[in-house]
Amino acid sequence: MHSISIKPLSINEAYKGRRFKTPAHKLYCNQVEILLKKKRLPKVKEKEPIYIVYRFHTSAAQDYDNNIKCFQDLLMKKLKTDDRYIFGAHIEKIIAKRGQEKIEFAIFKKKEKFLEEIKILHHGGGGGRS
Repeated sequence: MHSISIKPLSINEAYKGRRFKTPAHKLYCNQVEILLKKKRLPKVKEKEPIYIVYRFHTSAAQDYDNNIKCFQDLLMKKLKTDDRYIFGAHIEKIIAKRGQEKIEFAIFKKKEKFLEEIKILHHGGGGGRS
């Protein structure tokens, strides 16, 4: 599983009103893009179905799904695909102390491997392959 040591950005923090991105959003995008450049991610063909496991280490006050969109858009940009080709996702929120926030993720091309990873996570494996 890949890990990025950055606090997940919520939708509320990313946008003002309907269309205006905040300075926090711009900073987050720049930081995540730099961190993703260092990752060896699988090559994804155009329109190839993918499956993703997300683990957001964040505060207890954060909604579990509030961190997905900003990060996922950047991840799809790195993979050179679109999130409409995500056919399955598993999202887990893990309570983290301030300063220890991070995002873990794994990308799978085969549904069987994706389901296997979820099974490992729920049986105390803590994460395995990517």
